[in-house]
Amino acid sequence: MTFSMNESYILDILGKLLNTPSPSGYCQKIMKTVQEEAENLGYTFVLTNKGCGIITIPGQSGSRTIGVSGHVDTLGAMVRSVTSSGRLKLTSVGGFMMGAIENEYCKIHTRGGQIYEGTILTIEPSVHVFPKSRELERVEKNMEVRLDELVHSKEDVETLGIRTGDFISFDPRVVIRENGFIKSPIWMIKPVWLQFLDCWSCLSGKISSQLTPLKLL
Repeated sequence: MTFSMNESYILDILGKLLNTPSPSGYCQKIMKTVQEEAENLGYTFVLTNKGCGIITIPGQSGSRTIGVSGHVDTLGAMVRSVTSSGRLKLTSVGGFMMGAIENEYCKIHTRGGQIYEGTILTIEPSVHVFPKSRELERVEKNMEVRLDELVHSKEDVETLGIRTGDFISFDPRVVIRENGFIKSPIWMIKPVWLQFLDCWSCLSGKISSQLTPLKLL
């Protein structure tokens, strides 16, 4: 049997998943996206008590069941504290080097549903002002988020509704090129390039009804 797939559909759903903020522990929105897509294709979707989604795709025979798993969560961060100057200290969600997120854009997702944007910087972001900034160790205590808001104090930030424990997602910067290359930063990819496009690319294929199966069960 010839294997074929609707590449346009696969890339479309992959882009949709990659562009949905989903640091580990903050996956409600992306799971809703997966549910809607699965149900649009006529599949049943069940959400478990722990937030996992089960998509059932019937085969020709019910004599056996095959399970294929994947994850939709990503690396991210969380607000650790708010400084007196209105900056956010962060803690990582997942394993990555702090140098990998330096100068990246991010979003802060509050418990009240607001979304604020900012930039992740070191506490000494300029070599012109801080001559030894190149030597600064890139660790959590030396990183902070500068909000795209007019804030000058901890109280200003709290007025926005931002609190310790709010999730932070990184700008995925997804690029899907006509030649087939798909790019996203270091935290948005994983095994293939030592980064995590892995399970998302798998998931986009799993929920596609446009695939011709190698074998019907």
